[in-house]
Amino acid sequence: MPDPISLQDIAAIVASVPKGADRGTLTGAIDKAVDGVTGNLQAATTALSPDLLKITKFTLEFLEACGKMGDPSFRTHIKARASELHNELSIAAAKAAANAPKPPAIDPNAKTYDSFEPAFADYFCEFIGLRLRAFQIDSDPPPFAYVLNKNFEAVFLGTVRTQVLPEILKGRRIRNMADSVVVTDLTRNFFFEEFLKDPSENPTHMLWTGLMDDFRLTLTPPPEPKKKKDAKGGIAGMFAKKAAAPAPKKTATGDRFAMAEKFLKALQKGAQDNGFDPPRVEDIRFFRALIDYKMGDIEANKKALGQLLAQENLQDEDLKAREGATRDWLYRTVERLPPHCGELLALWAYHTHGELFSQQMLRSFMMGQGTTEKARERAVPMFSRWMKDVIGVQAPAQAAEE
Repeated sequence: MPDPISLQDIAAIVASVPKGADRGTLTGAIDKAVDGVTGNLQAATTALSPDLLKITKFTLEFLEACGKMGDPSFRTHIKARASELHNELSIAAAKAAANAPKPPAIDPNAKTYDSFEPAFADYFCEFIGLRLRAFQIDSDPPPFAYVLNKNFEAVFLGTVRTQVLPEILKGRRIRNMADSVVVTDLTRNFFFEEFLKDPSENPTHMLWTGLMDDFRLTLTPPPEPKKKKDAKGGIAGMFAKKAAAPAPKKTATGDRFAMAEKFLKALQKGAQDNGFDPPRVEDIRFFRALIDYKMGDIEANKKALGQLLAQENLQDEDLKAREGATRDWLYRTVERLPPHCGELLALWAYHTHGELFSQQMLRSFMMGQGTTEKARERAVPMFSRWMKDVIGVQAPAQAAEE
């Protein structure tokens, strides 16, 4: 295994090669640079740093330039070293993904409960929290996008625990479940199996999505009434009474408007206290969809996206992924995953693999979402909102569009 050397020294080795250097000087510089980068790649055990990815790309570009000169044997040597470096990059990326920090394993029997309600609340919050955690990133300062910000999880789950779970626990089918389960079955495995059931057999899914739909609909401003021409005309038309706005819908479980308003205000207060972007009414669609997110799908797509980005940035045409491969993969991901999941994977990838996510790739991804700016914002509203300063896309309208 080559010894790693500092990334600055690798850059200095390449930069020190004089113009018109002979074959021996070039070969020496190439071997030192490749050995240095290889040593750093082999030593990496976690996510590859932006600096390491940058110096790897820089070295590959240097090899590509050298490979255009000299005799066939020299070019063969260059190609062999470039292939070696590509291979080490792929191995290091796979090793970093395998060694990425994972949520601590939880013993299903580690917690014990004397009653159904606290067990249900704890495990439902854990279930939703895992889905939020999949998009969180470490950065200083923390991300403004609340989906990426670690502080949002505690704010959201605290609000769910106090304002949503009491309503879910009133559900008839949830009460039936509480009456039928024995205390020894109040385990993580039992509840996660319930939460993962098909929606038609999943009362938790029905109640969660129903409440989120109620919250969004009651908070969404009614559409502006169409102006009608006054048949009388003149002054009488100027003083005609306006139709009163419909009163908030009342239900058997209370005033949904007041509940929804309290729910959203709690999240917005958390945003003010923690410095992330406050959730909006239209974001309740994302909260609704969280229960449908599959952790296996998210992790598999994150790994595939990282590999595609790395391969599309390779310089060796024999190993490089075709141009647009990442963009096309993202198109399919947005379409086939639950609402917002695909666009949030793209947002996560940009912040995690920024060195590989080019401006051209970003714009190409956005242009493929629709023929007009408004259509593109409807297709990927969260990505548009938090990437507008990067790609020049206007933020979506505050009010949700029906």
